[in-house]
Amino acid sequence: MEISREFIEMLIVYTLENIREYEAINSVITFENLKNKNRNARCLLAIEIENKVSRKHLMGSAINASALGRIGIAVAWNTDKLKAFIKLRKYLHFLGSVGKNTFDTTNLLIMDKEQLFQAIHSSGGLGL
Repeated sequence: MEISREFIEMLIVYTLENIREYEAINSVITFENLKNKNRNARCLLAIEIENKVSRKHLMGSAINASALGRIGIAVAWNTDKLKAFIKLRKYLHFLGSVGKNTFDTTNLLIMDKEQLFQAIHSSGGLGL
Protein backbone atom coordinates (compact mmCIF):
# COMPACT_ATOMS: atom_id res chain seq x y z
CA MET A 1 0.00 0.00 0.00
CA GLU A 2 2.84 2.40 0.71
CA ILE A 3 3.96 2.24 -2.93
CA SER A 4 0.50 3.45 -4.01
CA ARG A 5 -0.06 5.84 -1.11
CA GLU A 6 -0.35 9.01 -3.22
CA PHE A 7 -2.97 7.39 -5.47
CA ILE A 8 -4.95 5.96 -2.54
CA GLU A 9 -4.92 9.27 -0.67
CA MET A 10 -6.33 11.00 -3.76
CA LEU A 11 -9.13 8.43 -3.89
CA ILE A 12 -9.86 9.10 -0.21
CA VAL A 13 -10.10 12.85 -0.91
CA TYR A 14 -12.55 12.29 -3.78
CA THR A 15 -14.63 9.90 -1.68
CA LEU A 16 -14.86 12.35 1.21
CA GLU A 17 -15.84 15.15 -1.20
CA ASN A 18 -18.61 12.96 -2.64
CA ILE A 19 -19.90 11.96 0.78
CA ARG A 20 -20.00 15.59 1.91
CA GLU A 21 -21.77 16.68 -1.27
CA TYR A 22 -24.44 13.99 -1.35
CA GLU A 23 -24.80 13.06 2.34
CA ALA A 24 -23.98 16.47 3.81
CA ILE A 25 -22.01 14.85 6.64
CA ASN A 26 -18.38 14.83 7.59
CA SER A 27 -16.93 11.35 7.43
CA VAL A 28 -13.46 10.17 8.35
CA ILE A 29 -11.49 7.81 6.12
CA THR A 30 -7.74 7.59 6.55
CA PHE A 31 -4.95 5.79 4.77
CA GLU A 32 -3.97 4.09 8.04
CA ASN A 33 -7.51 2.79 8.61
CA LEU A 34 -7.62 1.36 5.09
CA LYS A 35 -4.18 -0.14 5.53
CA ASN A 36 -5.43 -2.15 8.49
CA LYS A 37 -8.78 -3.19 6.99
CA ASN A 38 -9.59 -6.49 5.32
CA ARG A 39 -6.29 -8.23 5.95
CA ASN A 40 -7.67 -11.37 4.26
CA ALA A 41 -8.24 -9.59 0.93
CA ARG A 42 -7.68 -11.30 -2.39
CA CYS A 43 -6.16 -8.19 -3.92
CA LEU A 44 -5.10 -4.68 -3.01
CA LEU A 45 -7.72 -2.89 -5.12
CA ALA A 46 -11.05 -4.39 -6.12
CA ILE A 47 -12.72 -2.07 -8.60
CA GLU A 48 -16.38 -2.24 -9.63
CA ILE A 49 -17.56 0.10 -12.39
CA GLU A 50 -21.31 0.63 -12.70
CA ASN A 51 -23.42 2.35 -15.30
CA LYS A 52 -26.79 0.81 -16.10
CA VAL A 53 -27.65 -1.60 -13.29
CA SER A 54 -30.38 -1.96 -10.71
CA ARG A 55 -29.85 -0.96 -7.08
CA LYS A 56 -29.70 -4.67 -6.21
CA HIS A 57 -26.78 -5.19 -8.58
CA LEU A 58 -25.17 -1.98 -7.36
CA MET A 59 -25.29 -3.35 -3.80
CA GLY A 60 -23.70 -6.60 -4.96
CA SER A 61 -20.91 -4.69 -6.67
CA ALA A 62 -20.20 -2.57 -3.59
CA ILE A 63 -20.13 -5.62 -1.32
CA ASN A 64 -17.91 -7.58 -3.73
CA ALA A 65 -15.40 -4.75 -4.01
CA SER A 66 -15.33 -4.24 -0.25
CA ALA A 67 -15.09 -7.97 0.53
CA LEU A 68 -12.46 -8.92 -2.03
CA GLY A 69 -10.09 -5.95 -1.91
CA ARG A 70 -8.02 -4.44 0.85
CA ILE A 71 -9.59 -1.34 -0.67
CA GLY A 72 -12.85 -1.56 -2.56
CA ILE A 73 -13.42 1.05 -5.23
CA ALA A 74 -16.91 1.77 -6.53
CA VAL A 75 -16.77 3.78 -9.73
CA ALA A 76 -19.97 5.45 -10.88
CA TRP A 77 -20.25 6.07 -14.60
CA ASN A 78 -22.77 8.88 -14.02
CA THR A 79 -24.13 11.13 -11.28
CA ASP A 80 -27.18 8.93 -10.66
CA LYS A 81 -24.99 5.91 -9.87
CA LEU A 82 -22.67 8.04 -7.72
CA LYS A 83 -25.64 9.18 -5.64
CA ALA A 84 -26.89 5.58 -5.44
CA PHE A 85 -23.51 4.32 -4.15
CA ILE A 86 -23.46 7.08 -1.51
CA LYS A 87 -27.05 6.27 -0.44
CA LEU A 88 -26.17 2.58 -0.25
CA ARG A 89 -23.19 3.35 1.98
CA LYS A 90 -25.39 5.50 4.21
CA TYR A 91 -28.04 2.77 4.39
CA LEU A 92 -25.54 0.04 5.35
CA HIS A 93 -24.06 2.29 8.06
CA PHE A 94 -27.58 3.06 9.32
CA LEU A 95 -28.40 -0.65 9.61
CA GLY A 96 -25.33 -1.17 11.77
CA SER A 97 -26.13 1.84 13.94
CA VAL A 98 -29.54 0.40 14.87
CA GLY A 99 -28.26 -3.10 15.59
CA LYS A 100 -29.35 -4.75 12.33
CA ASN A 101 -27.25 -7.18 10.32
CA THR A 102 -25.18 -5.31 7.78
CA PHE A 103 -21.95 -5.39 5.83
CA ASP A 104 -18.93 -3.29 6.77
CA THR A 105 -18.05 -1.09 3.79
CA THR A 106 -15.65 1.23 5.59
CA ASN A 107 -12.95 0.18 3.11
CA LEU A 108 -15.13 1.16 0.13
CA LEU A 109 -14.10 4.29 -1.74
CA ILE A 110 -16.71 5.87 -4.01
CA MET A 111 -16.02 8.13 -6.97
CA ASP A 112 -17.06 8.89 -10.51
CA LYS A 113 -15.05 7.88 -13.56
CA GLU A 114 -13.52 11.35 -14.01
CA GLN A 115 -12.21 11.34 -10.44
CA LEU A 116 -10.66 7.90 -10.95
CA PHE A 117 -9.02 9.00 -14.21
CA GLN A 118 -7.72 12.16 -12.53
CA ALA A 119 -6.26 10.18 -9.62
CA ILE A 120 -4.51 7.77 -11.99
CA HIS A 121 -3.14 10.59 -14.12
CA SER A 122 -2.02 12.75 -11.17
CA SER A 123 -0.27 9.94 -9.36
CA GLY A 124 1.72 8.84 -12.38
CA GLY A 125 -0.19 5.64 -13.15
CA LEU A 126 -0.89 4.27 -9.66
CA GLY A 127 2.59 4.98 -8.38
CA LEU A 128 3.84 1.56 -9.46
